[in-house]
Amino acid sequence: MGARDFFDVGLLHREAFNAHLRPPLRISCPDWADKFREIAKGPEKGRWRTSRTPYLREPMECTDPEHPAQRVVMQFATQLGKSEVLYNALFKRIHLDQVDMMMVQPTLQDSKDHSRQRLMPTARQMPVIVERLPDLRSRDETNTWQTKELRGGATLFFAGANSARSLASKPLGFVVADEIVRL
Repeated sequence: MGARDFFDVGLLHREAFNAHLRPPLRISCPDWADKFREIAKGPEKGRWRTSRTPYLREPMECTDPEHPAQRVVMQFATQLGKSEVLYNALFKRIHLDQVDMMMVQPTLQDSKDHSRQRLMPTARQMPVIVERLPDLRSRDETNTWQTKELRGGATLFFAGANSARSLASKPLGFVVADEIVRL
């Protein structure tokens, strides 16, 4: 009896391709958000809809790795979705384009609050993100409010703009900063 008698080699090859060799999905940040993003808290709970806030489409597109922009600065009134642009960009990177990342808030306490009360509850609503997060029950140094080592090899750090130590010595491929002008 040969190996072919026990399993279908073609099926094995297809499964290996689908699991490990398929090229990454290329999709813009706003389209990714429309397909995968869930909002966990607030008056707009449920599926994200870019059509609800069309003025956020361009800043989200500028966060894509393929976009030529190196820096995106959003200056408009409060409570209009700037933080959601950052979350969409981070979640898309966690899902499809993992690099070491950092989210900076004005202070370490603000960063801790965002990590625990906003970002992680939202992440838990999206299966494509949950499967890339460390074990939610883990309390070791790979899964704290300040550091999330992602399945896939990248790390998500949370930092405070008021803390040089939380910002130092990390080679990062993507950084978002929220409300840091409040300092």
